[in-house]
Amino acid sequence: MNVIETKEQLESFLEHYQDQSEVFVDAVPADQTVHRRRSGVSFVFVRTSSQDALLPVRHNDATRLSPKDLLKLNTSAVKYAYDKKAVLHLVPFRNLVDCKLLYYFKHNRPPTVSQPTVYPNAKNIYRPIMRLVEKCQNRADRCKEIVESSGELIKKTPFRKYNEEIIETLFRVERNGMYSDAWEFDEVFGKDLTDSNGLSYSNYNLYTQTGRPSNAFKGVNYAALDEEERPVFQSRFDGGKMLNVDYDAFHLRIVSALTGYDAPSGSFHEHLGKLYFGEEELTEEDYNDAKKFTFQFLYNPKGIPEELLQLRFFSSVKELTERIWDIYQEHGVISTAKHGRQITGSNIENFNPAKALNYVLQATSTEIVCSQLSELLDYLSDKDTEVVLYLYDSVLLDYNPSDDAELSEIKSIMETGDLTVDLEMGERFGKLEEIHIDEPKQTKGR
Repeated sequence: MNVIETKEQLESFLEHYQDQSEVFVDAVPADQTVHRRRSGVSFVFVRTSSQDALLPVRHNDATRLSPKDLLKLNTSAVKYAYDKKAVLHLVPFRNLVDCKLLYYFKHNRPPTVSQPTVYPNAKNIYRPIMRLVEKCQNRADRCKEIVESSGELIKKTPFRKYNEEIIETLFRVERNGMYSDAWEFDEVFGKDLTDSNGLSYSNYNLYTQTGRPSNAFKGVNYAALDEEERPVFQSRFDGGKMLNVDYDAFHLRIVSALTGYDAPSGSFHEHLGKLYFGEEELTEEDYNDAKKFTFQFLYNPKGIPEELLQLRFFSSVKELTERIWDIYQEHGVISTAKHGRQITGSNIENFNPAKALNYVLQATSTEIVCSQLSELLDYLSDKDTEVVLYLYDSVLLDYNPSDDAELSEIKSIMETGDLTVDLEMGERFGKLEEIHIDEPKQTKGR
């Protein structure tokens, strides 16, 4: 183990490191009891072709290097990391390959790794540093196994899209945080998770069977905030607003794109409701019944009544389901529609045609939103307005009206193909009202 504590030791190591084309890197937080965005880095572990190295920044057992010294590791070398997003929160490394993602691509589930318990009630900076290094070595060993068995996927387009676009997009949203009054957050959630700026941070988990990310941290489920929890979150800006960008009938429009069905420009649920009931105008009750009716049979194509199959949309759903299942029967895998990630049904309990359609729709939805969200984050990179939460078929922004972020441009970026969005704005999340820009859309509330 090469422990690097002085400038001279660092320069000597860098001479060796700069000759490496591939390395393993890991970043350990100073305080593992809080979100990595708040913690700061304790040390970086590096495995090269011939040695393991420890670069301490903040730990009681070692002399400190400067955090800026770690940036000298940002060479063109490919850097394998067990969890890319976790590393990025501590050190802005380039050329990272996510080994957890690589395993997920092959098995449709996350990997496991042996992690010995080290004084669970102590912060990392007070734990024996070599015991923490042992954890890093275990992750390095696991990464090596994953790369050896699945490395052929790394240069393929589906993996690159996920590794370079989706993982980094989720990281960029996480690091923005969500603002609330600390006392109010603590009162509603019963947890002290806000930093000195009133920000709390979420943690997306992409590695679900469906490909739809979950998002929870320390018991707060940011992906499923209820009506009492949502209003806790408000804008960090004076005069700021919470802006929700919500996709209209997301799965229905994806089905339309995959089958060639002529999707309406207005509300999809209203469009189908008029076909169900044979009415030109729908009551509020009719609209809600139509929405329930649609989803009941969208996710159970086998149960679509014969009279509904006379409608082009539902015959398209049935044909799409059969086509996806035929592909699975022949090849043992199905693929997402945008990036082409393969989903292995053998690792999914009771895999069937309805599940196959559902998984394709959910994973494709993730790919679409993250692709548009990446573009939106680029647009906002020189502005105050922040994307603070991705909720599968909607995106929440902390909007500063005083900067030059145009609502029309935000809407335009998030819409693609036949996918349309509605905008909602208000003082707090959960207390939003629909707003209209350009031509008002004839839509019903959610």
